[in-house]
Amino acid sequence: MIKITEAQVEEALPITDAVTVVEQAFKDVADDLITIGHRGTLDMDNDSDTCIFLPALHKRHALYSMKYAASFPSCAAKGLPTVQSVIWLFSAETGEACAMIEGNHLTAVKTGAASAVATKHLANADAAELTIIGAGKQARTQLEGILNVRKIEKINLVDLDESQSQALKKWAEDILSPDIPIMIHMSAEKVLKQTDILVTCTTAKKPVLNGKDLKPGVHINGIGSFTPDMQELDEATILNTDAVIADSISEVWQCSGDLIVPLTEGVINDRLLIKELGPIIRNGVKIRQTHDQRTLYESVGFAPLDLAVAIEVYQRVAQQP
Repeated sequence: MIKITEAQVEEALPITDAVTVVEQAFKDVADDLITIGHRGTLDMDNDSDTCIFLPALHKRHALYSMKYAASFPSCAAKGLPTVQSVIWLFSAETGEACAMIEGNHLTAVKTGAASAVATKHLANADAAELTIIGAGKQARTQLEGILNVRKIEKINLVDLDESQSQALKKWAEDILSPDIPIMIHMSAEKVLKQTDILVTCTTAKKPVLNGKDLKPGVHINGIGSFTPDMQELDEATILNTDAVIADSISEVWQCSGDLIVPLTEGVINDRLLIKELGPIIRNGVKIRQTHDQRTLYESVGFAPLDLAVAIEVYQRVAQQP
């Protein structure tokens, strides 16, 4: 078994390659080449910290994975990352462990690539203004991924911690060098009416925006709500969305507070029409019928995507001399 570090992951898989890998993984799920096991969850002895365990099997590569992902908001006060993860790869032929991959950067790259793929297939072609709510590490690959699939002309960064937004802005200017104005805001209220693509990547347990402020035609990538009590999007956002697209229908109903909270409160019902992104990509389905339709990609962390990017990194690292 080999151990693959965060630095090796970052070197082995740039976001542009990850977008291609993730798009193919969505197709492989639709073709039943990747299957998933039962998600496991474990809450810590406090009100905020939790972790999940995500298994998946890739039939073509004869490899399966178990991902451990922890969301520990309590770590912010300790100066530690609030999100941590590790992915183990195993042989589907022998059960032997092949690799242990440090998963923080891999998760961020996978999630950014998934939002990029969703944006590619769901957002308006002329979408030009991007707003990201939550300026932590996940926001970096969200920004980098979306810049790969749309010609963005303005970027808004929203975080209650202005220093987080300032750090993200500096990183973007230094690393991505986009010739694009980057604006910093403490609240999303003033920018939502102009936003074409919205990303929410927080650990919030209460909505971070008012859905009534959303622009017609907006595409939303909701990636932060992956437990039943985590909620970034309010009921107005869900009710005013014309198409809700999920990485996994069954898992968003089990895990996404964005949907579970309004369901529990009777605002929506479980007949809300949700489609999965994999078959949409696989079959070339055009979801957006008019420019003013609002679309939402709701993600809870999809094990097949973690498996696909882990296999790609493992193969690239293993081939190095």
